[in-house]
Parts: sequence; structure tokens; C-alpha cells
Amino acid sequence: MMKQIIILVWMFFGLFAQAQSTDYSKLDNAKGTSMKPILALSETVREVFEEKMEIVRMEFDIVSSSSSITYRTLYKDIDYIVFAFGDFRVKDLDIKLFHLKNEEWVQVDKDNDERSSASVKIRPSESQLYRIEISVYEFFTGYTAAHYGLFVAR
Repeated sequence: MMKQIIILVWMFFGLFAQAQSTDYSKLDNAKGTSMKPILALSETVREVFEEKMEIVRMEFDIVSSSSSITYRTLYKDIDYIVFAFGDFRVKDLDIKLFHLKNEEWVQVDKDNDERSSASVKIRPSESQLYRIEISVYEFFTGYTAAHYGLFVAR
């Protein structure tokens, strides 16, 4: 199953690059606060994931110079992909995954790609709560905040 996830991720990055060539910024409002651009982009993401996997969580929020943090319980022996993507304002989005060990959050994995999307894959050895940290390494010129989408799929 993990091999299928890896293939799906590479296939998806190609399709995601094509989807990003669409100018979703035109869907934004005059104040730059509309969720329409990220929701439109998310349709491509959802369609690709649902062909091969089950989406168990979807989230949309704002990310700025500080990280956005969310939590999800991941279950033992299930292959997961945690995928985050930024809107038209994001040049490089990063994701880090942590789990609790001795009452401290310990980093399990992180994304190192220089893209407006990021993913980590995991197959937990035990069921437990994970912390997902989404941050923007680089915005496009003129922006200091953006919307992101997060999908957790198995």
C-alpha cells in the first residue's frame, strides 16, 4: 500500500502543477479574503485523492508568518498521506508531522520540497495523536498571508 501512496503522490504533483497553472486569484474578492481560490484548487486535489484513497480529514485555514497547527489521531498499521497546499500567494509551503513521546512533541517527518504543496507519508506503529504543522517558507512578492488546504487520506 505504501508503494501505491508514493506513486499516487508523484502522479498527483504532476496534476497539481497543471491545476496551479489556472489563475485562481481571479476568484478572490477585493479585500483578498475569499476562500474561493483555495476551494476551487481543492476540487482537483479531492478528485485525484478519491480515485485511490479515502480522505479522512479536510481543513482550510489561513497561514501567515507563523505556523498553523492542527491535530489528528492516526491509527496503527494504516498508510496515511498528509497533504497541504497553498493558494496563489504561496511559493513554498512546508509541513512537519510530530507525535507525543514522553509528553513532548517529537518530529516524525517533514517535507523538503520547494513547492506550494507539501506531503508526508506515514504508517504509525501505534495509534496516537499527531500534530501537523503547516508553514510558508516563502510567499510570492507582496503577500504575507494566504489560505491553505489540508487533506489527510488513507
